[in-house]
Amino acid sequence: MHFKKSGDLYLNIIKAIYDEPTVNIILNGEKLKAIPLRIGTRQGYPLSPLLFNIVLEVLARAIRQEKEIKRIQIGKEEVKQSLFADDTILYIENPKESIKKLLEIINEYGKVAGYKINIQKSVAFLYTNNEVAGRI
Repeated sequence: MHFKKSGDLYLNIIKAIYDEPTVNIILNGEKLKAIPLRIGTRQGYPLSPLLFNIVLEVLARAIRQEKEIKRIQIGKEEVKQSLFADDTILYIENPKESIKKLLEIINEYGKVAGYKINIQKSVAFLYTNNEVAGRI
């Protein structure tokens, strides 16, 4: 029970930081009325990258565990994905078969988490025999 109470406390602290944020301006030494921030994410907040990674790990785990998405062999290692900050690299074998299931998982995750792929920032490469065969 102690863990639940402390978990609720931390959740309330995080909510206080992220819910209904405001900006306070001091002009000529006088604090003006608080201005509510209505749009944008709190990317400058120290917790934002950690919270993003915690939430994105749910998607990463679903992709790792999906048998229909085949990973590739690099040396002795089998690799399916690499994550760095808000970038994801997927290494998949048989893309024609794997992509459909991958997009299903991403779309289901997106419905719950509000996550979308930014097509303008996304690139797909097709590798054959360790040479770039084409850019999709």
